[in-house]
Amino acid sequence: MNAHSAARAIRSPSKGWPLCHNGRKPHWEPTDEQPFFTLQLILCIALGLWLGAVAIGLSGWLAWRFLPAAQLPPLPPPAAMRAPVPPPPSNEPAPAPPAPQGSDAMFQHYQQNLHSQQLRQYEDAARRDPANQSNPQCQFWLEQSRNAPTDQSRENVARLCR
Repeated sequence: MNAHSAARAIRSPSKGWPLCHNGRKPHWEPTDEQPFFTLQLILCIALGLWLGAVAIGLSGWLAWRFLPAAQLPPLPPPAAMRAPVPPPPSNEPAPAPPAPQGSDAMFQHYQQNLHSQQLRQYEDAARRDPANQSNPQCQFWLEQSRNAPTDQSRENVARLCR
């Protein structure tokens, strides 16, 4: 029997699985002992995971127990830790500071509020009027009043728009 026929005899499908150099089946082929091997593999993996978790826990405990604790500065009171919350932005101008007590000051404050309210109402009416769409000066001041609402921009809307 020459080398070629010997190799063919080993690989022959009629003879079953090909044999390794030691005359046994390769280790990746199924065997009768496979269920025991599978159970053994599962148990070894579970044991390794459990021992790894125990090792991590023990290392953490030892580090917490034997490492010197760092001295941390005392915490400030909770009110000082928070940053002041800015008021939400609004399109309305800031209200005028309170005037001195007296009926004259209160009347002036009422007139200013009434004037501002009239300007806002006129601006809203100017936005709804389709005739103002063709007036470039009116469009400019409407945009100015929308982006940066001031009494001056509202007065310009009232003066330039119909």
